[in-house]
Amino acid sequence: TIQQYLTDGTKFGQLLNESDWCNLQIFTKKNNNRRRPLLITKEEFIKDLKDKDNFIKPDLIPILMFREEFEIHHVMIVEIDKGINIGISFIYNELDRIAIVTGIHINKLLLYRQHQYISLQHMTECKCF
Repeated sequence: TIQQYLTDGTKFGQLLNESDWCNLQIFTKKNNNRRRPLLITKEEFIKDLKDKDNFIKPDLIPILMFREEFEIHHVMIVEIDKGINIGISFIYNELDRIAIVTGIHINKLLLYRQHQYISLQHMTECKCF
């Protein structure tokens, strides 16, 4: 599973180094006129992920993603700078037995809505975020 994959030091290092961080899809709301950009190199981004212990015991939040068809992805909220959190989404490839990074999420409300689609219980009360 994704959680086991992320807590394995060797596999985690391989995932960080082999993911194409610079070309991942960024998920945010459309027509976002107000932004606070954070420019960071791939090497610094990976270093921050490792240094801040984001992957020691990852809490994964399931969300429903719509592409050609719907898929369940798992998002981990990580701190990349003081007071700046993003969500990194993953799917697990059962065939190859690897986790794959599928995107970076920067809109908490959009993530929350995608999470609510997983279970109606999360519509009224959710403590996952």
